[in-house]
Order: sequence, then C-alpha cells, then structure tokens
Amino acid sequence: MISKEIFRNAGHPWDNREGWDRMYVHAATDSEIYSFVAKAKQKFWEAWIVGEHDGIPAAVMYKPSGATAPWADIPC
Repeated sequence: MISKEIFRNAGHPWDNREGWDRMYVHAATDSEIYSFVAKAKQKFWEAWIVGEHDGIPAAVMYKPSGATAPWADIPC
C-alpha cells in the first residue's frame, strides 16, 4: 500500500527555492516504492531520495510547481 503527501510550492528540496512541489511517499515493499517512482516520473516528478525512512520503503520527489512537460533542475 502506498501513502503519499503532496506539498505545493514547498520549495526546492536542496535550498527551499520557491516554485517547487514536493511529494513524500511511503510503501509496504521496495518493489512498490520503485514502481511508484517510475509511474510518478511519467507525470514529471523526479526522485530526490529513494530508500527507507524508519525502516519503511520511502521516497521524496519534486518538480517545478505546475510542471506538465519534461524539465531540468539547473543549480542556481
């Protein structure tokens, strides 16, 4: 089972720059989290971190707010 929370305009995960959405995801298994990440990438989310949080498969994903096409994260 997947649980997710999306925070609109939460800031870039590296430096909190405005204009970025974040999504926090937890899953029951590693295969669930990796499958979810692959599907989210089709909706223009990118993985910031994929691994475990307190022993539970988890991911933090991000994208520019309102992104509807491929994008690149260019450091400031």
